[in-house]
Amino acid sequence: MLDINEINGTIKQLENGETTFSNCNKFAVLYTVRDYMTGKSAAPELSNEVTEELSDILPCYKTYHEAKEKYRLREIAEQPVIVAMNQLCREIKEFMLSLYKGADTNDEKNQLKQMVKEVHGMM
Repeated sequence: MLDINEINGTIKQLENGETTFSNCNKFAVLYTVRDYMTGKSAAPELSNEVTEELSDILPCYKTYHEAKEKYRLREIAEQPVIVAMNQLCREIKEFMLSLYKGADTNDEKNQLKQMVKEVHGMM
């Protein structure tokens, strides 16, 4: 019978391997067995965390947008715009980190890293 260390080790090996249907099937089985053995399932928690982080972004964007509009109309100084942008950036970062934390494969993590590099390269 497999123990949790063997399961985690096999998952690590698969993460460093090719993304094939066979490997994906093995992942699904190993994650299910690991979750059963540990008495928990991480997927719903991560999904809730990602959803919560995502839902924080829109209100921050609205606040930023409103501050920006007031600034353009010369109703407020620049500082409230900077504060609102800072909060928006913080929420986007928290969302990205929760996505990264919830990634199960190196390919998922690499896609997120590549996207950040591409955005950085546009600036």
